[in-house]
Amino acid sequence: MTGLSAVLACSPKLAAVFLALPESVVGAGLVFTASFMVAGGIQIIAARELDARKTFVVGVALLLGLSRAMFPQYYGSLPRGLQALTGSMLSVAMIAAIALNPIFQLGLRRTARLVLEVGGQPEAGDAALAPVMARSAKTWKIAPGVAARAVDAAERTIHLIRDGRLADGPIAVKVSFDETTLQIALEYRGDLLSLPAHRPVSEDNLVEEQPFVKGLSGFLVDVYPDRVRTSADDGLCRVTLAFES
Repeated sequence: MTGLSAVLACSPKLAAVFLALPESVVGAGLVFTASFMVAGGIQIIAARELDARKTFVVGVALLLGLSRAMFPQYYGSLPRGLQALTGSMLSVAMIAAIALNPIFQLGLRRTARLVLEVGGQPEAGDAALAPVMARSAKTWKIAPGVAARAVDAAERTIHLIRDGRLADGPIAVKVSFDETTLQIALEYRGDLLSLPAHRPVSEDNLVEEQPFVKGLSGFLVDVYPDRVRTSADDGLCRVTLAFES
């Protein structure tokens, strides 16, 4: 579609063919495409559960967009620079939604914390992490598939830290969610766990010199976060797993 638009832009005679179509054909095509655009927009809006914040963003943006047609004199009295941005209902609604969204995002990130002891039974960390994630997923309305993948990846990461004896003490776990990204941050003192930033295409891409490579390869093949960040500062190691919801 992009290539066709570029060809038409460079070939005015071809574009004139579409302009010469009867108005009845153009009208039918406009209704057809507009119907799919409206339905697609509604699907995007309803893709996530509408809480009070999202309701205000969508509702106020739509009302301001409709006000462009209801009060044309008001918008016509605006300074010339603003009139360039408020020339249509679509531009008014879009600008309003873009401006309101970051305002209503303030204070939206929610967090939960727990501390896992690396000693004792290997299953102790799993037993503590799974219930916290289950409660958080239900309260924060995280998609079950995303929550399950996050728990699996976090548990495997904890196993790698434990099996490699990288942590000198407990592992502090911080779970946070901001409606779009679920993050699980693991902090501990010891040696930093080395994980690739992106999931390798195959196990052949793994660095063979890494310790406990067998467990790491299984971790990479089964589940892997959308993004991984690792850092170490004066012995304090941090591994952050990010999952897009």
